[in-house]
Amino acid sequence: MSASLNQRGSVLIESLIAILIFSIGLLAMVGLQADAIKNTSEALYRAQAGYLAEQIIGFMWADRDNLSTYANHPTPGTLCAPQGPASTNTNVLSWLNEISSELPNAGAARQSIDIGNANLVTVTVCWQPPQDPSPHLFTTTAQIGG
Repeated sequence: MSASLNQRGSVLIESLIAILIFSIGLLAMVGLQADAIKNTSEALYRAQAGYLAEQIIGFMWADRDNLSTYANHPTPGTLCAPQGPASTNTNVLSWLNEISSELPNAGAARQSIDIGNANLVTVTVCWQPPQDPSPHLFTTTAQIGG
């Protein structure tokens, strides 16, 4: 009978250890799910930024005679804080409004369109996801032919 007295409670301890291991596994799965959601959001923002950058380039191709009016904050500054005059082109203003509505913290002052020599256009779309300390950007370059 002394052997059974020494083993009393061992099933309870084994059950508690099993619950602990299961709980750790469950927390790990919740963490993985949270990372997956964050990465999906990032991919969505990046895809939207790429689409918007290509959209303004399409407007420029269609309106090559007024290409110089598309320049928007063309001088590089710090990250997502370009310098220089803002564009007053109606296509650019509409595009800036769309960016502000589609991407988080993507104000018009953060977006840049630079028109360089030989009509080499560089478009930079900048946004800052919620709870992210640093801004993200998408840059694309196109040669707008004459």
